[in-house]
Amino acid sequence: VVIMLITELRSWHINANYPYYPILTAAAETGQILNGIFQNIPATVPGCVHNDLLQAGLIPDPYFEMNSLQCGWVSDYWWTYITDFEMDPSLQGRHIRLRMNGIDYEASISLNGTTIGTHKGMYTPFLCDITRQARFDGANRLTVLLKNSPEEMGQIGYTSRVHTQKARFVYKWDFSTRLVQIGLYDSVCLEHFGSAAIESLWLDAAPDGDTGRVRTRLELTAFEEAVAPVRVEYHVLYEGREIAVFAREERLRRGTQQIEAAFSVDQPRLWYPNGLGEQPLYTLQVSLYDGDVLSDRREFQMGFRTRQYRPAGCLPYSVSVNGRRAYIKGVNLVPMDIMYGRIQPQTVEHILRMVRDAHCNLVRIWGGGLIESEWFYDLCDRLGLMVWQEFIQSSSGIDNIPSKNPEFLPLCRATAIHAVKQRQHHPSLTFWCGGNELQNEGNVPSTLEDETLRMLADIVDQYDG
Repeated sequence: VVIMLITELRSWHINANYPYYPILTAAAETGQILNGIFQNIPATVPGCVHNDLLQAGLIPDPYFEMNSLQCGWVSDYWWTYITDFEMDPSLQGRHIRLRMNGIDYEASISLNGTTIGTHKGMYTPFLCDITRQARFDGANRLTVLLKNSPEEMGQIGYTSRVHTQKARFVYKWDFSTRLVQIGLYDSVCLEHFGSAAIESLWLDAAPDGDTGRVRTRLELTAFEEAVAPVRVEYHVLYEGREIAVFAREERLRRGTQQIEAAFSVDQPRLWYPNGLGEQPLYTLQVSLYDGDVLSDRREFQMGFRTRQYRPAGCLPYSVSVNGRRAYIKGVNLVPMDIMYGRIQPQTVEHILRMVRDAHCNLVRIWGGGLIESEWFYDLCDRLGLMVWQEFIQSSSGIDNIPSKNPEFLPLCRATAIHAVKQRQHHPSLTFWCGGNELQNEGNVPSTLEDETLRMLADIVDQYDG
């Protein structure tokens, strides 16, 4: 998904400190300032603290021989990310929002010395309206204080005791060392809007005879009560050429609401998995206008296709696309780097092209790792690779029972809702899965009788269908 009206914040540095020192700031006995351990290390965002320390020469390469044993201390400290930025004067009068897409793991966020929020969890964004706090007459300072990483189960442990939504493989798995990550592993940006913002789009694009039926459900946030209706425009483009336009007016009330729309495209080309046909892709551009002023715009990649899961009444492990049954030839994919904040699109493309060239048609995203990125899904759309996306749960050996921990369940629910809303429109998305190797107390594979898996299935039913 491309958010058109953004400014990405890329110039950062980090400081390190002992836990809780940044809260006290000065020694109680002497009043002496409690300076950090490391000061003003250049930082890359998206990235991670380990990679910044490696680039600064402060830790050895953790992938060489036994060096990871010298790097385990990093996640035990508190790290402060700092950036200074100026606001474009032309944005005055717009609604300004801070979006942080990848906080790993727990943080307190401040703007110009004032705390504006806290966040916990890897897979949901931090959003905050900063229209009133942002300065237009000088520099703004954004500070992100990351607490030390939580302790969690690696491969060996108790699944039933899991309490976080954090990539578990970094705590040690059979394909990786222990290198517990901390940092800002995805983008940090400023968004600006008119009276409303586009949050997500549910999309169904399917052939219907000689036409393509497009059904949408747009989720919006209105920052103010509408004085006049806003205009919502839907533009469908194929190979850069506009082929369909649909528009309507809506009067918005303050808060979150949904708008449904349906329209058609003449003689669409159909999307198929690798080996069954081609992968023609369309762009759906959705724009909100206050009069003649653009309030927000988003672009969504889509493909026309139907999916059926057979045989009826069985677990949907067999899929037909556009009426053609797909013999699944798949690969399992774990994260491409323990320091996942430094994974680059070109690396992802190299790996996925190898999958495609090996005549595979499905990639399974393993539940001990990541909810994969938007550009990962874009590439799978283009290469015809169906995606089996697991939610963040995995077996642990000693027990493999899905966690019912009261700290875990709200985080798991929030992760699932966000993931489904943001990835649902991709034609490559074919399966949602509750997790990896989950079993009940008798070591029998868990079913939807398990309340955690039932919760996830209900979320998929509600937000994808």
